[in-house]
Amino acid sequence: AMNRPAANALLKTLEEPASRSVLILVSSHPHRLPATIRSRCQVVRFANPDSDTVRNWLGPRTSGADVDELLAISGGVPLRALQALQEGWVTEGQRLVDDLGALRQRSINPLQIVEEWGKRPLTLVFDGLKRCVSDLIKLANGLAGNPIYHLRMRDDLQCLGQGIDLRQLYRFNDEILRLERDSTNNLNVQMLLEYIANRWLQITRPGGQ
Repeated sequence: AMNRPAANALLKTLEEPASRSVLILVSSHPHRLPATIRSRCQVVRFANPDSDTVRNWLGPRTSGADVDELLAISGGVPLRALQALQEGWVTEGQRLVDDLGALRQRSINPLQIVEEWGKRPLTLVFDGLKRCVSDLIKLANGLAGNPIYHLRMRDDLQCLGQGIDLRQLYRFNDEILRLERDSTNNLNVQMLLEYIANRWLQITRPGGQ
């Protein structure tokens, strides 16, 4: 993320650019850029290509994988769909839905789940959890027509989220985002993952908080 000193340095460069130079600033969240920087840039917006073009492009590159499923879990972004295939996002999503279901049913020791999570790349686990919880929130809000990340797991997710207080899901999502940020400075990954598992146990018990 661009902090204030970096923004000031960039602004100075934009105000006094070197001769015969072109600066290209790429941002997925342009609204977060300081207004002083945005006002000095020519904005060029790039939209996703249409669905037929995307499917035709992805088809030969996905080795027979479910293109619609990859597009769903990648938010419809073609290059992220390839990343999803390479990193196994769909499989990770199914694992996490199964793990959260087992925790909710109290059919497995939470430490066993945490141990399995700890064997996988932390970014994969955090990204997978964020997608799962996002889907649970959408379904709990009754947004049945809205796309979810886990295209083929709608019924499993409906069952997983049944009866969970929506406010608790939002809080759980916020906690995952906070812990993900903290994980860059916290070497005790085990403790972070244990906290996530325990919070899920709390919000899925009757009257959970």
